[in-house]
Amino acid sequence: MDTLQIEYQTFKSQLAEAQRSFNTPLQAKDDQMETHIPIQINFLQGELDNQSDQLDQAEKNAEVERLKNASRNKSSQSGDAEEIQDLNEIIIETKANAVNLQEELNNVRNTNDSLKWRLLRLAGEEGDDYDGDNDEEEEEGEGEEEEK
Repeated sequence: MDTLQIEYQTFKSQLAEAQRSFNTPLQAKDDQMETHIPIQINFLQGELDNQSDQLDQAEKNAEVERLKNASRNKSSQSGDAEEIQDLNEIIIETKANAVNLQEELNNVRNTNDSLKWRLLRLAGEEGDDYDGDNDEEEEEGEGEEEEK
């Protein structure tokens, strides 16, 4: 379980670095943002999937270990119960870590959405047409409708 904790801490530091990079001012062009953010989200989703797989494996290992211990010797039930309790605590902690990772991923997704809207607003202030339609034609069309 030590390697799982090390991997979780490594992922947590990578996530913190990713969040710091999201909190920097918008300096990149929209095409750079559109490629960087999905890559970051895909990376975090992959890490979350890995953590989830490790959690599932830890639960399976704990159950196997519990069954082995229970069948070995009935007289040592108190020792087995303590070991099972320790394993259950590790499982609970790992589940909590997975929940925290999911929350952090959701925060990154929310930041991604916020950055996209900021980018679109900035593009709109500069007169750029980033939504793919022609804003000038829309404005002219609206004016004609109002005149009628």
